Amino acid sequence: MFVLFGAFLLSCGAGEVIIALGRAAAGRFRGGPGFVAVISSGLMGSISGSAIANTATTGVITIPLMKRNGFSARFAAGGETAASTGGQLMPATMGAGACAMA
Repeated sequence: MFVLFGAFLLSCGAGEVIIALGRAAAGRFRGGPGFVAVISSGLMGSISGSAIANTATTGVITIPLMKRNGFSARFAAGGETAASTGGQLMPATMGAGACAMA
């Protein structure tokens, strides 16, 4: 269900809005695409609460963005995976995530 929710958000354009917010916050810094991946995954993770849906939604945009800016494909995929996993522990779903971890 979370993957379908992520696909729905991406098709509605919510993914682009979240990426635009990340670019506005960190796009001008050195390593900006990596920061954009972390910020957008955090924002998307606070909505969906699923690392898989988060990767499927933001990874489609941020992995090619990082590759275009000189990051290796392995680093781009690993960075997006780590950012999406951390995104599921954002405040909106942090209580359920912390309860499951405990």
